[in-house]
Amino acid sequence: MSNKKNTNKDKNNLDNNKEIKDLLKENDNKEEIAEEISQNKKIADILGNRLANKNFFPPC
Repeated sequence: MSNKKNTNKDKNNLDNNKEIKDLLKENDNKEEIAEEISQNKKIADILGNRLANKNFFPPC
């Protein structure tokens, strides 16, 4: 049960991540967001973790 609490806490930290909020404020369209993700490793790691946790692609 405590593992589930940790998972929820981690998810909230990712959802409230300052870099993601700044990215969405600064860029209006999908192309700009995709370009920023490809150039910024920290944001790419955060989004990769989100996708891995939601099982959109298998872990390596």
